[in-house]
Amino acid sequence: MQYSSIFGTLCQMKNNLFDSAISYLRRGSELSVAVKQNIAFSVIIRIVSILTSFILVPLSLKYIGKEEYGIWLTISSVVAWFAYFDLGMGNGLRNKLAECFTNKEYDKAQNMISTAYIILGAIFGSLILVFFVVNPFVDWQAIFNTGEQVSSELRAVLTVVTVSFFIQSVLKIIGIIVIADQKPAINNSFLPLANILSLVFIFILVRTTQPSLLFFSAILSASPVLIYLTGTIFLFARKYRNLIPTLNGYRKKYLKDITGLGIQFLIVQMAAIVIFTTDNMIITQVLGPAEVTPYNIAFKYFSIITIMFGIINQPLWSAYTQAYVKNDLKWIRSVNNKIVKAWMFMFILAVLMLFIAEPFYRFWVGSAIVIDFKLSLFMGIFVLIGSWNNIFVNLINATSKIRFQLYSSVIVAVISQT
Repeated sequence: MQYSSIFGTLCQMKNNLFDSAISYLRRGSELSVAVKQNIAFSVIIRIVSILTSFILVPLSLKYIGKEEYGIWLTISSVVAWFAYFDLGMGNGLRNKLAECFTNKEYDKAQNMISTAYIILGAIFGSLILVFFVVNPFVDWQAIFNTGEQVSSELRAVLTVVTVSFFIQSVLKIIGIIVIADQKPAINNSFLPLANILSLVFIFILVRTTQPSLLFFSAILSASPVLIYLTGTIFLFARKYRNLIPTLNGYRKKYLKDITGLGIQFLIVQMAAIVIFTTDNMIITQVLGPAEVTPYNIAFKYFSIITIMFGIINQPLWSAYTQAYVKNDLKWIRSVNNKIVKAWMFMFILAVLMLFIAEPFYRFWVGSAIVIDFKLSLFMGIFVLIGSWNNIFVNLINATSKIRFQLYSSVIVAVISQT
């Protein structure tokens, strides 16, 4: 009877907590409810994302080794620079679609989506053709500072990674649509699903084939393309039938609306390339590709903070846009103050992560890769500063008032390279 009573009490407590959580998620304005529900779903998705990402690192190192993994990281980061050839249309489209959804202008939204698909398809299709023309004449081995053992397949690796990435850049428009429609949790699920798919295939490769940078790159590059393509087909067939892009939906006037704002975002993004994504290339050229691996392991470890804070902060971009269109400044101030308080928990988490970093690295990737304490310290400071900045950058981006951010980003980019 005693055990039965304890069990009943625990069940009652569980039910009460569940009911309280559901009540909290449903309480507040329509905009607040949408934000809270997306945060709740994103927590679950991000946990899966973190787990798969952390499992993927040691499995990748086991399959292709430290140096080849460093080469892959460098190649993927360099190819990612070309995402900014979208002329900033992604963020411009996001804000404009959020306005359309708020005002229920679905015909206008469909035209904007059609215009974005056509223009981005033309841009990245042209880039694929350019790549095929120049690829045979480029000395990739010198650029990526690789050894003879991988030089023979390096050109093929670049081809697979580049073509897959350009296709993915167009397919990502579906993610912009769901974010603008206040459903960022759907967009957040794409890459975790791609990681799971990659994890399955790499596990099979480890068991069945010899190490191959080409096979490894093909899997990690093609998996997101497959997931985004599947998501695009499913969402347009079910939820967004009225927004299906068509050739007749192209409107030049909306291209100006999207790119006018988008060009400003593009300049900010280009500055971000210089500030944040040249690290792998610099390390490769100065220290060799093998040293990219410990740097990225430390970055991936502390990116837990970025991911967790992003779960809270990311859904607010389009929510801020909708509130700004409705002139609901009180809601914006209230939410922004809460996000500032939430950042303090990230600070405490960063300190705890720093203290357990060394044993965690050993557990995660083994003792073969040594990561200096100072690297962990500065990486923790880096992600905390980045998260703090994102609180206010998110709000600025949502309201399209990015001129000051544009100037400051360019100045910081110039300083970082001097």
